[in-house]
Amino acid sequence: RIKGNIPSEFGKLSNLSDLYLENNSLSGRIPSELGQISNLRDLRLFQNRLVGTLPSELFALSRLEIAYFDTNRLFGTIPWQVGELDSMTDLQFFNNKLSGTIPYEIGLLQRLKILCLNDNFLTGTIPAELGSNSHLLRIALSNNDLDGKIPSSISKSEKLRRLELDRNRLEGSLPLWIGSLSHLLTLNVADNRLRGSIPASSLSTLHQLQEVRLEGNGFSGTIPEEWCSNDHPLQSGTLSSDCAGDSPQVNCECCSSCLIATE
Repeated sequence: RIKGNIPSEFGKLSNLSDLYLENNSLSGRIPSELGQISNLRDLRLFQNRLVGTLPSELFALSRLEIAYFDTNRLFGTIPWQVGELDSMTDLQFFNNKLSGTIPYEIGLLQRLKILCLNDNFLTGTIPAELGSNSHLLRIALSNNDLDGKIPSSISKSEKLRRLELDRNRLEGSLPLWIGSLSHLLTLNVADNRLRGSIPASSLSTLHQLQEVRLEGNGFSGTIPEEWCSNDHPLQSGTLSSDCAGDSPQVNCECCSSCLIATE
Protein backbone atom coordinates (compact mmCIF):
# COMPACT_ATOMS: atom_id res chain seq x y z
CA ARG A 1 0.00 0.00 0.00
CA ILE A 2 1.07 3.56 -0.72
CA LYS A 3 1.85 5.73 2.32
CA GLY A 4 2.48 9.42 2.81
CA ASN A 5 0.79 12.50 1.41
CA ILE A 6 -0.80 13.01 -1.98
CA PRO A 7 1.77 14.99 -4.03
CA SER A 8 0.60 18.48 -4.87
CA GLU A 9 2.48 18.08 -8.17
CA PHE A 10 -0.43 16.00 -9.44
CA GLY A 11 -2.06 19.34 -10.08
CA LYS A 12 0.26 19.85 -13.05
CA LEU A 13 -1.18 16.83 -14.88
CA SER A 14 -3.79 18.87 -16.69
CA ASN A 15 -4.63 16.08 -19.16
CA LEU A 16 -5.23 13.44 -16.49
CA SER A 17 -8.78 12.09 -16.65
CA ASP A 18 -8.75 9.35 -13.96
CA LEU A 19 -6.98 9.40 -10.59
CA TYR A 20 -7.33 6.23 -8.53
CA LEU A 21 -5.63 6.31 -5.13
CA GLU A 22 -8.13 4.24 -3.16
CA ASN A 23 -7.41 1.49 -0.64
CA ASN A 24 -4.04 2.78 0.49
CA SER A 25 -2.58 4.34 3.63
CA LEU A 26 -2.38 7.89 2.35
CA SER A 27 -2.48 10.56 5.05
CA GLY A 28 -2.45 14.32 5.34
CA ARG A 29 -4.76 16.72 3.57
CA ILE A 30 -6.19 16.59 0.07
CA PRO A 31 -4.03 19.07 -1.88
CA SER A 32 -6.00 21.98 -3.33
CA GLU A 33 -3.82 21.68 -6.43
CA LEU A 34 -5.94 18.72 -7.57
CA GLY A 35 -8.48 21.35 -8.53
CA GLN A 36 -6.14 22.36 -11.38
CA ILE A 37 -6.54 19.03 -13.21
CA SER A 38 -9.08 20.52 -15.58
CA ASN A 39 -9.80 17.28 -17.48
CA LEU A 40 -10.33 15.11 -14.42
CA ARG A 41 -13.45 12.97 -14.70
CA ASP A 42 -12.98 10.27 -12.07
CA LEU A 43 -11.41 10.90 -8.63
CA ARG A 44 -11.20 8.04 -6.13
CA LEU A 45 -9.59 8.71 -2.77
CA PHE A 46 -11.67 6.37 -0.61
CA GLN A 47 -10.37 4.11 2.15
CA ASN A 48 -7.30 6.05 3.17
CA ARG A 49 -6.34 8.12 6.21
CA LEU A 50 -6.88 11.54 4.73
CA VAL A 51 -7.70 14.36 7.13
CA GLY A 52 -8.68 18.01 6.98
CA THR A 53 -11.41 19.81 5.15
CA LEU A 54 -12.58 19.44 1.56
CA PRO A 55 -10.71 21.94 -0.64
CA SER A 56 -13.20 24.20 -2.39
CA GLU A 57 -10.91 24.19 -5.45
CA LEU A 58 -12.00 20.63 -6.21
CA PHE A 59 -15.49 21.80 -6.89
CA ALA A 60 -14.34 23.87 -9.85
CA LEU A 61 -13.69 20.67 -11.83
CA SER A 62 -16.54 21.04 -14.31
CA ARG A 63 -15.83 17.69 -16.00
CA LEU A 64 -15.74 15.62 -12.82
CA GLU A 65 -18.31 12.83 -12.98
CA ILE A 66 -17.30 10.48 -10.16
CA ALA A 67 -15.87 11.51 -6.78
CA TYR A 68 -15.27 9.01 -3.97
CA PHE A 69 -14.01 10.62 -0.74
CA ASP A 70 -15.54 8.04 1.57
CA THR A 71 -13.94 6.17 4.48
CA ASN A 72 -11.36 8.73 5.48
CA ARG A 73 -11.05 11.15 8.39
CA LEU A 74 -12.25 14.29 6.65
CA PHE A 75 -13.99 16.93 8.75
CA GLY A 76 -15.58 20.33 8.32
CA THR A 77 -18.52 21.17 6.10
CA ILE A 78 -19.44 20.25 2.54
CA PRO A 79 -18.68 23.43 0.53
CA TRP A 80 -21.61 25.05 -1.24
CA GLN A 81 -19.47 24.99 -4.39
CA VAL A 82 -20.41 21.32 -4.72
CA GLY A 83 -23.36 22.62 -6.74
CA GLU A 84 -20.97 23.69 -9.49
CA LEU A 85 -20.04 20.12 -10.41
CA ASP A 86 -22.38 20.10 -13.40
CA SER A 87 -21.13 16.74 -14.74
CA MET A 88 -21.31 14.85 -11.43
CA THR A 89 -23.16 11.51 -11.47
CA ASP A 90 -21.75 9.70 -8.42
CA LEU A 91 -20.81 11.60 -5.23
CA GLN A 92 -19.75 9.72 -2.11
CA PHE A 93 -18.64 11.30 1.17
CA PHE A 94 -19.79 8.59 3.56
CA ASN A 95 -17.94 7.41 6.66
CA ASN A 96 -16.08 10.59 7.50
CA LYS A 97 -16.48 13.26 10.19
CA LEU A 98 -18.24 15.88 8.11
CA SER A 99 -20.52 18.29 9.96
CA GLY A 100 -22.86 21.19 9.24
CA THR A 101 -25.86 21.11 6.96
CA ILE A 102 -26.31 19.47 3.57
CA PRO A 103 -25.89 22.32 1.07
CA TYR A 104 -29.03 22.78 -0.99
CA GLU A 105 -26.80 23.25 -4.02
CA ILE A 106 -26.37 19.47 -4.21
CA GLY A 107 -29.95 19.39 -5.46
CA LEU A 108 -28.88 21.47 -8.46
CA LEU A 109 -26.74 18.64 -9.85
CA GLN A 110 -29.12 17.46 -12.52
CA ARG A 111 -26.97 14.52 -13.65
CA LEU A 112 -26.45 13.12 -10.17
CA LYS A 113 -27.51 9.49 -9.76
CA ILE A 114 -25.79 8.39 -6.54
CA LEU A 115 -25.52 10.51 -3.37
CA CYS A 116 -23.97 8.90 -0.28
CA LEU A 117 -23.49 11.15 2.76
CA ASN A 118 -24.19 8.52 5.39
CA ASP A 119 -22.16 7.98 8.57
CA ASN A 120 -21.14 11.55 9.24
CA PHE A 121 -22.24 14.26 11.69
CA LEU A 122 -24.50 16.24 9.37
CA THR A 123 -27.28 18.32 10.93
CA GLY A 124 -30.34 20.28 9.82
CA THR A 125 -33.03 19.23 7.40
CA ILE A 126 -32.92 17.30 4.15
CA PRO A 127 -32.85 19.95 1.39
CA ALA A 128 -36.06 20.07 -0.60
CA GLU A 129 -33.92 20.76 -3.67
CA LEU A 130 -32.91 17.10 -3.79
CA GLY A 131 -36.30 16.43 -5.29
CA SER A 132 -35.54 18.55 -8.33
CA ASN A 133 -33.34 15.76 -9.69
CA SER A 134 -35.31 13.14 -11.60
CA HIS A 135 -32.21 10.99 -12.26
CA LEU A 136 -31.38 10.04 -8.66
CA LEU A 137 -31.10 6.30 -8.07
CA ARG A 138 -29.80 6.33 -4.51
CA ILE A 139 -30.05 8.73 -1.57
CA ALA A 140 -28.04 7.53 1.45
CA LEU A 141 -28.18 9.85 4.46
CA SER A 142 -28.13 7.26 7.24
CA ASN A 143 -26.50 7.72 10.63
CA ASN A 144 -26.32 11.49 10.83
CA ASP A 145 -28.18 13.98 13.02
CA LEU A 146 -30.74 15.17 10.49
CA ASP A 147 -34.13 16.41 11.65
CA GLY A 148 -37.37 17.72 10.18
CA LYS A 149 -39.67 15.89 7.81
CA ILE A 150 -38.90 13.78 4.77
CA PRO A 151 -39.31 16.36 1.97
CA SER A 152 -42.19 15.68 -0.38
CA SER A 153 -40.08 16.87 -3.30
CA ILE A 154 -38.30 13.49 -3.30
CA SER A 155 -41.47 12.10 -4.85
CA LYS A 156 -40.27 13.61 -8.12
CA SER A 157 -37.26 11.28 -8.13
CA GLU A 158 -39.23 8.68 -10.02
CA LYS A 159 -36.21 6.46 -10.78
CA LEU A 160 -35.13 6.20 -7.14
CA ARG A 161 -34.13 2.69 -6.10
CA ARG A 162 -32.62 3.16 -2.64
CA LEU A 163 -33.85 5.57 0.03
CA GLU A 164 -31.73 5.21 3.17
CA LEU A 165 -32.63 7.65 5.95
CA ASP A 166 -32.22 5.49 9.07
CA ARG A 167 -30.59 6.56 12.35
CA ASN A 168 -31.44 10.25 12.27
CA ARG A 169 -34.00 12.40 14.11
CA LEU A 170 -36.56 12.72 11.33
CA GLU A 171 -40.13 13.51 12.38
CA GLY A 172 -43.60 13.40 10.91
CA SER A 173 -45.32 10.48 9.23
CA LEU A 174 -44.30 8.02 6.55
CA PRO A 175 -45.37 9.92 3.40
CA LEU A 176 -48.05 8.54 1.12
CA TRP A 177 -46.04 9.55 -1.93
CA ILE A 178 -43.41 6.88 -1.22
CA GLY A 179 -45.87 4.52 -2.85
CA SER A 180 -45.33 6.34 -6.16
CA LEU A 181 -41.62 5.39 -6.25
CA SER A 182 -42.30 2.27 -8.29
CA HIS A 183 -38.63 1.35 -8.81
CA LEU A 184 -37.77 1.39 -5.10
CA LEU A 185 -35.69 -1.59 -3.90
CA THR A 186 -34.68 -0.33 -0.45
CA LEU A 187 -36.70 1.73 2.02
CA ASN A 188 -34.88 2.24 5.32
CA VAL A 189 -36.27 4.77 7.80
CA ALA A 190 -35.43 2.83 10.97
CA ASP A 191 -34.51 4.55 14.24
CA ASN A 192 -35.98 7.98 13.70
CA ARG A 193 -38.86 9.84 15.37
CA LEU A 194 -41.45 9.10 12.73
CA ARG A 195 -45.01 8.40 13.89
CA GLY A 196 -48.48 7.63 12.64
CA SER A 197 -50.19 4.85 10.79
CA ILE A 198 -48.35 2.90 8.11
CA PRO A 199 -49.94 3.88 4.77
CA ALA A 200 -50.50 0.28 3.74
CA SER A 201 -52.68 0.93 0.69
CA SER A 202 -50.13 3.31 -0.78
CA LEU A 203 -47.08 1.15 -0.05
CA SER A 204 -48.74 -2.01 -1.37
CA THR A 205 -47.96 -0.91 -4.93
CA LEU A 206 -44.19 -1.23 -4.38
CA HIS A 207 -43.65 -4.61 -6.01
CA GLN A 208 -39.86 -4.51 -6.36
CA LEU A 209 -38.92 -3.88 -2.72
CA GLN A 210 -36.16 -6.14 -1.38
CA GLU A 211 -35.42 -4.37 1.92
CA VAL A 212 -37.75 -2.45 4.23
CA ARG A 213 -36.76 -1.33 7.73
CA LEU A 214 -39.35 0.53 9.78
CA GLU A 215 -38.34 -0.30 13.38
CA GLY A 216 -37.37 2.20 16.03
CA ASN A 217 -40.14 4.67 15.26
CA GLY A 218 -43.67 5.28 16.55
CA PHE A 219 -45.52 3.61 13.70
CA SER A 220 -48.79 1.79 14.14
CA GLY A 221 -51.04 -0.26 11.91
CA THR A 222 -50.48 -3.19 9.60
CA ILE A 223 -47.81 -4.04 7.06
CA PRO A 224 -49.29 -4.26 3.52
CA GLU A 225 -50.58 -7.79 3.00
CA GLU A 226 -49.17 -7.72 -0.53
CA TRP A 227 -45.67 -7.70 1.00
CA CYS A 228 -46.45 -11.07 2.60
CA SER A 229 -47.24 -12.72 -0.71
CA ASN A 230 -44.94 -15.65 -1.49
CA ASP A 231 -43.92 -14.13 -4.80
CA HIS A 232 -43.02 -10.71 -3.34
CA PRO A 233 -39.22 -10.04 -3.28
CA LEU A 234 -39.44 -9.09 0.42
CA GLN A 235 -40.11 -12.72 1.32
CA SER A 236 -36.53 -13.53 0.35
CA GLY A 237 -35.22 -10.15 1.49
CA THR A 238 -35.43 -8.08 4.68
CA LEU A 239 -38.62 -6.78 6.30
CA SER A 240 -38.38 -5.46 9.86
CA SER A 241 -40.68 -3.49 12.14
CA ASP A 242 -41.73 -3.06 15.77
CA CYS A 243 -43.95 -6.13 15.66
CA ALA A 244 -42.77 -7.99 18.79
CA GLY A 245 -43.93 -7.91 22.40
CA ASP A 246 -47.24 -8.42 24.19
CA SER A 247 -48.78 -5.36 22.55
CA PRO A 248 -46.87 -4.74 19.32
CA GLN A 249 -47.26 -1.37 17.66
CA VAL A 250 -47.18 -2.92 14.20
CA ASN A 251 -48.99 -5.97 12.93
CA CYS A 252 -46.74 -7.97 10.63
CA GLU A 253 -47.25 -11.67 9.94
CA CYS A 254 -44.29 -12.04 7.58
CA CYS A 255 -41.52 -9.81 8.94
CA SER A 256 -38.08 -11.40 8.87
CA SER A 257 -37.26 -9.41 12.01
CA CYS A 258 -39.68 -8.29 14.71
CA LEU A 259 -38.42 -5.88 17.37
CA ILE A 260 -39.94 -4.46 20.53
CA ALA A 261 -40.66 -0.74 20.39
CA THR A 262 -38.45 1.24 22.75
CA GLU A 263 -40.93 4.11 23.21
